[in-house]
Amino acid sequence: MDIPVKPVLTLAIIAAVLTAVLALVASVTRERIASNEQAWIKQRLDALVPPATYDNDLLTDSIAVTAPDLLGSSQPVKIYRARRNGAPVAAVLRPIAPDGYRGPIELLVAVGPDGRLIGVQVIRHQETPGLGDAFESRDIHWLDHFRGRSLT
Repeated sequence: MDIPVKPVLTLAIIAAVLTAVLALVASVTRERIASNEQAWIKQRLDALVPPATYDNDLLTDSIAVTAPDLLGSSQPVKIYRARRNGAPVAAVLRPIAPDGYRGPIELLVAVGPDGRLIGVQVIRHQETPGLGDAFESRDIHWLDHFRGRSLT
């Protein structure tokens, strides 16, 4: 059985060129994607903890904590620390509710230094639009009912 060399060679060249183009696009856009992700999370953090209440950079003043039973993930979970003049104003946790109907639900949970809830935002989920995403689409303020409550 003879394999036609010209079509196979042409296909290999096309595949190599497309792979190179994809690699180039990925390297050119990597920094912009990272910057956009940082801006997106900063916007959500500022919605929970007003920027006028703290004077540090939440994105750089953060720690990673591993507590699977409390934070819903065996991987380290980021905690952003809001401070004013060095004193704690809030901690914004990024826990995961692992038992969503269609998969994990990623949250931002802001807690004051007194242990009271400042606010909650759902930042990623896989719930069925119109059915399981009521927290997001129908009554977007239902999470506000938890504000001011103690974590205990």
